[in-house]
Amino acid sequence: MDKIDTSTSGYTLISPHQLYERINRELDEPLGLNTIYKLVKEKDFPSVKIGGRFYIIEEKVAGWLDGLAGKRKR
Repeated sequence: MDKIDTSTSGYTLISPHQLYERINRELDEPLGLNTIYKLVKEKDFPSVKIGGRFYIIEEKVAGWLDGLAGKRKR
């Protein structure tokens, strides 16, 4: 599945599988696809459900991760 370009609204939707592939290119210990699906169902994760399928708002994932890093205890 290709990205869904929503240029008029300024964001791109990607599938959970596409996010899985992108994240795991960077990690030594990859996340499982089930973990990605759990993430997209979280209320604060930047995803939408359209017609029974979840899509991730690509441009908002980095901000979401930054927010998680800020919540970590030091």
